[in-house]
Amino acid sequence: MMRRKRLEDGMDAALKIRTWANAYSLVPRLCAGSPWALFMCVVVFIAAMPAFATGAKKKAPIPKNVKGLVLDSADIPVSGAAVALKDVQTGKTIAIYSGSEGNFEFTDLDRGHDYEIRASLKDSASEVRKVSSFDNRNTIPMNLKLQPSPSK
Repeated sequence: MMRRKRLEDGMDAALKIRTWANAYSLVPRLCAGSPWALFMCVVVFIAAMPAFATGAKKKAPIPKNVKGLVLDSADIPVSGAAVALKDVQTGKTIAIYSGSEGNFEFTDLDRGHDYEIRASLKDSASEVRKVSSFDNRNTIPMNLKLQPSPSK
């Protein structure tokens, strides 16, 4: 007759060995033996995959950019014109100056916001142009044409 040694926590040593052996050999026993069992293991694995996929982090949306030229009434690029971009939702306005070739660019704009853009220089200004949140392009080309202000 075999004597069983009691562990400090009160669990039987033979029972503990059997429990760990069963835990480690459960999957091979289920998936081995017949093609049907292997097929069922594959089906369960594939069914569980979407649960793991939902935990993936979503990528941040790519910000929107607006770039273009400031032109005078004769379509000649104008340097040093003030170009103002207003966020319609927040009311915040950002202003920059057109470059030496009349170019300007606003970067990292929120895709979910609408914007108004306008250029001005001395006594001339462009019409207010709109950038819609529904426009899916990453870079929106926009040329602003300065028109002389009506004299008072």
